[in-house]
Amino acid sequence: MVSDVSKLTQCLCLWLSLSAGSMPAGLFSLARQTETSVKPTLEILEAKLERVLVRLANRTGHPIYLANELLQSQDKYFVVHHLERRVEGTSKFQFIRNPIHFAPRVAPVGNGQVLVFSLLKIPEEPGEYRVTVSYLVSEEAYQLTRQPGLLNRTQKKRLYGAYKKLKSNSFFVRKGKAGNLSVDLRSESPGSKAGGKPSGESLH
Repeated sequence: MVSDVSKLTQCLCLWLSLSAGSMPAGLFSLARQTETSVKPTLEILEAKLERVLVRLANRTGHPIYLANELLQSQDKYFVVHHLERRVEGTSKFQFIRNPIHFAPRVAPVGNGQVLVFSLLKIPEEPGEYRVTVSYLVSEEAYQLTRQPGLLNRTQKKRLYGAYKKLKSNSFFVRKGKAGNLSVDLRSESPGSKAGGKPSGESLH
């Protein structure tokens, strides 16, 4: 039991490090062994103050691997995810640390499988946000996450280099004149000249 907790904590630290920055140069990536031109998709379906609903779909023609778990008595999943917030006045997004202190095991997501999940915590600071999810395409890398005991330094580097990151379309948190918060998918406030098409980077 202690070994399993240590392993989950170790894997979670790798996900957090991956989301906080780019992959280190010089690390050979197991992901390249099964690289395809078709990527999974990550799309925000609904954005409200009560919940932000996200859909991850795998239509790559092969399994992918990510930390997820089917919730009991529901047709939804818990998926380890992170948030990025657009830096004001730029096109860059900045990683926001999520309050996730646990993680389900990395598990396969089959070709054609769709996972629908909600954000663990909706941000309260106004701004433009997007969701990110780290995943693997290499079965060999996936097997490293299932290996008993702690990973050695070489194995950690191999696993770190194999992770890829999906990025969703944007959602927006706004604060009204009365100080009340609202959450939606519109790129501009109601009544503006811009259309309602979401902005932000996506790997569709």
